[in-house]
Amino acid sequence: MRKEVPQLQGGDATHTEGFDTETTADTAHAEGSTTTASGVASHAEGYLTTAIANTSHAEGSETIATGNSSHAEGFRTAATADTAHAEGSTTTASGMASHAEGFETNAIGARSHAEGNNTTAAGANSHTEGMNTQTTISGVNAHAEGEGNTATGRASHEEGGGVDPLGNPAPNIASGSSSHSEGVGSTASGFASHAEGGTADINVTSWWVCEEK
Repeated sequence: MRKEVPQLQGGDATHTEGFDTETTADTAHAEGSTTTASGVASHAEGYLTTAIANTSHAEGSETIATGNSSHAEGFRTAATADTAHAEGSTTTASGMASHAEGFETNAIGARSHAEGNNTTAAGANSHTEGMNTQTTISGVNAHAEGEGNTATGRASHEEGGGVDPLGNPAPNIASGSSSHSEGVGSTASGFASHAEGGTADINVTSWWVCEEK
């Protein structure tokens, strides 16, 4: 027979329900099983969820919301910055106002958005999608999509990638500011350069020049 654990209520106008739930701040709400709402006006529900910050919301299973007004939902997600949102499975939103969704994604940059499978958006205002794509800290306003691509240049754009006809990994790289790389195994390293097709390497000094090799 399961031992009943008392609910613990602290703070004014709080609400606890379920099994082993706890509130420690005013107007907090904890429900479900083994949940904790410790921020003012926070809400924890589901299983092993924790809403620590003020007005934060944690739901699902093993989620945690530590940023003010943050929201963590799904399975093992974490919203650790103010107004951040993490959803899906094993995602982390650590940048202010960032959004991580999908599977094992990380939104690190402020206002960044990471979605898909194993993607990381480290640049502020950057966006990653697809599989194994990333933007670096230098990739402010950058966009990486497709498979295995990296956008390191400011306002750069990556798409395509994946594997070559022999099955070898052939990601694209956009390292120049305002550059665009697409296709398979192409690199755009010059300012406002554009690389497309297979195994193209573009490094130009003037935006109207385009060479392929």
